[in-house]
Amino acid sequence: MNWRWLINHVATGLGRLPSEVARDVTLPEAQSLMDYWQEFPAPHLSLRRLAVVQAHWEPQKSENTPTVEAKHDDFGVLVGMFNAEGGTLSAM
Repeated sequence: MNWRWLINHVATGLGRLPSEVARDVTLPEAQSLMDYWQEFPAPHLSLRRLAVVQAHWEPQKSENTPTVEAKHDDFGVLVGMFNAEGGTLSAM
């Protein structure tokens, strides 16, 4: 799990500082936001989609940027581990 990416993604969507998200947002809350943004994207995601469609802009991809499938799968596994242990993370 790329924690830096996840915290920054949620912080940008909420208009908050990464340190606030790391301190105040739980994993289940972050999962809920990510699920919601799949149907109703956060402003920064909508702007990115608009730029891709209207300007034929292709975002730069780095080796640290997870794919959509990887982000969702990894995060789902992590939340499942969290929920299965009564709110504490466990190793698989």
